[in-house]
Amino acid sequence: MVQRAISNIRNALVAQQTEIMSVAAMLMGISIITKVFGLIYNAIAAGYLGLKPYSLFTFASNIPELITQIVLLGSISASVLPILSTILQKKGKERFLRVFNTLVNISLISYLFVTIFIIIFAPFIVNGLIAIIKPQTPLSASDISEITNMLRLLTVPQVILGISVYLTTVLNLFERFLAPQLAPLFYNVGRITAVFLLIPILGKSPWVLVWGTLIGSVCHLFIQLIVVGHIGVFYKPIIDIRDRFVRKVGVTALPRILSLSVDQIANTIDEFIAFGLIGNSLAIYNLGVTLISVPLSVIGSSFATASFPTLAKAFVNNDRIVASQIFIKIINQILFFSIISSILLLVLRVPYARLAVGIFGKEIKFQETYTIAWVVLFFAPGIAFESLRGLLYRTFFAAHDTIRPLFSSVIVLIAGGITGLLFTNYLSHFNQLSLSSIYFDFSFFFTRAKGIDGVGGLALSSTLVFTIEAILLIYWLNRKYLQATAAEYFLPITKKLLAGTITLICTYLIYKIWASLEMTEHTVYLIILTFTTSASALMIYLGFCGLFRVDEVKVYLKFLSKHPNKGSLMSLLKRYKAFNPIPEKI
Repeated sequence: MVQRAISNIRNALVAQQTEIMSVAAMLMGISIITKVFGLIYNAIAAGYLGLKPYSLFTFASNIPELITQIVLLGSISASVLPILSTILQKKGKERFLRVFNTLVNISLISYLFVTIFIIIFAPFIVNGLIAIIKPQTPLSASDISEITNMLRLLTVPQVILGISVYLTTVLNLFERFLAPQLAPLFYNVGRITAVFLLIPILGKSPWVLVWGTLIGSVCHLFIQLIVVGHIGVFYKPIIDIRDRFVRKVGVTALPRILSLSVDQIANTIDEFIAFGLIGNSLAIYNLGVTLISVPLSVIGSSFATASFPTLAKAFVNNDRIVASQIFIKIINQILFFSIISSILLLVLRVPYARLAVGIFGKEIKFQETYTIAWVVLFFAPGIAFESLRGLLYRTFFAAHDTIRPLFSSVIVLIAGGITGLLFTNYLSHFNQLSLSSIYFDFSFFFTRAKGIDGVGGLALSSTLVFTIEAILLIYWLNRKYLQATAAEYFLPITKKLLAGTITLICTYLIYKIWASLEMTEHTVYLIILTFTTSASALMIYLGFCGLFRVDEVKVYLKFLSKHPNKGSLMSLLKRYKAFNPIPEKI
């Protein structure tokens, strides 16, 4: 029985997945579990260790993560997948492995040199950053020393994660989506296990999280090594810079490397701004990001990942009509889920925050819970647009266009940095965590106070910038490549927005009835409130979507009953079912 179970698991991991809706459903299911474990990890880390150790670890991990994103992940990313796919289809597996291993080896050597530099000059880097940021809560000499040493060691798990992400790229290319999606789950399970094992040994030290990251990264790599070996992709110590495809990837990847650099720099700047605010604002901000990342990853990333190979094939085949139809349908499917997610987080931000991060350990009090909910308040309205980001970027990459995403990333960096500073400055003059207490004073944009409201400015900046970016990218995509009519976009989206608006009003009224009972500090009450209000909101949303004849209701009902209708996304892919250059067995 055990042997049969192991065999079934292995077969599931190595099986090829090709249908977007089925793949997206699978990825969404695993993503939900993964993100729940991610929330649990962050809640345990902050709840058992305290916000200060959690903040110190988060600050120390910024530089290694930045270097990994730029150096290790830039050359092997979604932007070069179409080129790698072309090599595999037209030149064969041997040529593909030669090019792929060349890219991996160049990245690893580059990362090694940068890592040595970081390890040597870590004290200067940390002290320089602290001098620039000027935290309102001063750091002790021991805090600075601890950050420096953690920064050095955290370069090790980052290189392991970088190698693992290379394997993710290969498996996605071969349309094996299950193992790459399980890898982050294994990563979180490894980190959680390490925290419980190491706290009795190391106490409430941020080093618990450092060693937990190392253990988690090994778990992340392990699950993918099993499948990569099955499909016949092996590491080779090759660097062939004369290969024309390597040079082509270099030209294509350069804008993507710059784009990744810009995106990661933007994230790093946000966390540095939060680190400079009063108290443990970095920990508060990071916990808020973790909470809203659930719908962003589960919805946006799942559909973007599942749809990319098919979009790439449509562009390779120069079929603009099918590419346009698939793109619009995926946008609507993402919005169908993200709108209701935005509503639930907006209305139920306090109980969600308390249940997600406040019930583990004793270090997160209700004041911290309300501050996390304050951050979520400003993030929630932008979820619908930010969840489209992965799809929009990948669609450009499928069209072999990396310049416009780069330009967009630069806009996000500049606008996000400016608005992040201005909004945090403004809100730092308030200390009530209430919209009704905020009033206008133009001078507040250019001075910084010590109010706890300030951290919400980063979330407000993110919502504003990503909303504008999504609208701009859709406009560019449609004008340059898709050329769909305005009605194809606005009519189905308007129906969902109208259903969402009605749902928001009804959900708020239901929540206010519950809130009037004044029992919000009881966990059982919070669970009942959250479950009943969420269930009511979902029924209201689905009911009005059905009333307004939103296509996604019918599509998913048909999908769940395994009888897809002719208007579903899968019907668009029937003509591409034969266009499968990757054999079932390698």
